[in-house]
Amino acid sequence: MDKILVVIPYAIRNKDNALRTQEIMCKRNPRTPFDVMLIEDINKDYYFTILNEVWTKKSKEYDWIVYAQDDLFPGNSWLNIALEAARLTNKKFIAFNDGKWFGNNATVGMVHTSLRFKLYSDGSLFHKGYKRHGADPDLTERAKQIGEYHYEPQALLIEVDYDKVLQDASRLNQDDLSFYLKRKQEGFTWKI
Repeated sequence: MDKILVVIPYAIRNKDNALRTQEIMCKRNPRTPFDVMLIEDINKDYYFTILNEVWTKKSKEYDWIVYAQDDLFPGNSWLNIALEAARLTNKKFIAFNDGKWFGNNATVGMVHTSLRFKLYSDGSLFHKGYKRHGADPDLTERAKQIGEYHYEPQALLIEVDYDKVLQDASRLNQDDLSFYLKRKQEGFTWKI
């Protein structure tokens, strides 16, 4: 049986969200055992930095690592569906349906730890050139490039953030956007 770790970084003000998300994830997928790691971002390290650190430390202990946010609502059997999709497609990167990007950007994903040095040359999960935005579409493109990407629309982990819907694109980190466009032009190379 696969060993699975779900990692949910959260800001201090979002602890209740993280706990609620963890509880619902467990209740809506009771047949498949998995561990959950909630990580409070005390130092304001940001989402991608935290996930890279966990990926590095835990990739030898687990077969799959799911990177998630504290504001998700899972569909029934969300993890079982993703695992079955991985088995049927023989892919090692499964993108969940977040209700927003429909596979064009894997904001929530399940990654097999055997991809550790295949995604980026330093073994990280997300490219370290990003600070706040852009690392998830970069990772999506890398997984597609190496032929391991599968978007599973039935595996639901829907983002529920009412405030974010009301914000405009100006909140995006402009340095990250420029870096993403440069990486895109260069073909999302694996070297860091």
